[in-house]
Amino acid sequence: MDLMQPYLFECYELDPGGLEYAIGHSAEYINYASHIEPDRSDTSQVWERIAFAILTANCQFKSSVAGLQYARTCKGRVQGHVLTRVGGGMTQAKAGWLNSLPPMLELLKQARETWTDYRRRLARVRGLGITKASFAACLLYPFEADICCLDVWMLRGLVESVPRRLTQYEHIEERVRAYARECDMPLFLMQWALWDWLRGSVTSHDIFTRGIDER
Repeated sequence: MDLMQPYLFECYELDPGGLEYAIGHSAEYINYASHIEPDRSDTSQVWERIAFAILTANCQFKSSVAGLQYARTCKGRVQGHVLTRVGGGMTQAKAGWLNSLPPMLELLKQARETWTDYRRRLARVRGLGITKASFAACLLYPFEADICCLDVWMLRGLVESVPRRLTQYEHIEERVRAYARECDMPLFLMQWALWDWLRGSVTSHDIFTRGIDER
């Protein structure tokens, strides 16, 4: 084996039901995405997407939503002991990460920046990392992002073990990108549909404008 070559994961063949679900519900996910796409000139809307990506790391979805609802009332002054009252795996450290976020316009994708480079830059923000940097980018650019969030649910459906290198993550991501091309869907919407299908429940993420719609 050439040790200079990164080890690439073998991906499972996705159950055909996943693609059938994505194709059959594509209009719904386009609608969901249209509701979360922010006005990126509005720093408050950018902040909410970045903050939510941080809050969702190793935390239950509803607790992350509750955390965002609290944090938006006291930007820059989030208290850890209050934040953790939402439960679901929320940690006090996230309060410090939210309070120390850099200026929001610095966290937008630059014109000549590739999606991979943008993700690497976002991943340097405390509390993000590669997976949640991908999620933040997708929340900010739901129709355009050419990267996706491979969390534990996605990985369970695609590979046997957690990727340890960015090259491995990108290899798995390319499989999802191929599914997106096959279904003629934006990459994030494809990932989102598969995430819901793998979990067996639908979450619209419409939490930034009209409250949570989860069923």
